[in-house]
Amino acid sequence: LSQNEYIPLCDYRQPKDSKQLDSSAGAITACGLIEIAKAVDENEKNVYMNAAFNILKSLSEKCAPWDNDEALLIYGTSQFHIIDKDVECDNSALIYGDYYFIEAVLKLREILSDC
Repeated sequence: LSQNEYIPLCDYRQPKDSKQLDSSAGAITACGLIEIAKAVDENEKNVYMNAAFNILKSLSEKCAPWDNDEALLIYGTSQFHIIDKDVECDNSALIYGDYYFIEAVLKLREILSDC
């Protein structure tokens, strides 16, 4: 899978030909997957942790301009809207995308420090 395949498209429900990424949905998903991993049996835990890790890694590589002092994640979307197919997604930053990105990284850090 490419790194974009771990980042959900806007609201998980847009036309297949659209490329509108949703970094905020990815961060929220990663955070939720880590919570699920805490609640399931050991045999299932790795499935959820690996998915969360891959999402966070993709977000950090594709959606986190580390030289930006205004936001951690870009490509956040709050709802699907038609954009020009020839134009890459805009650089929208959403505060809750940043919040859940940090939350997921801290949850992952906590779990890894317990190992």
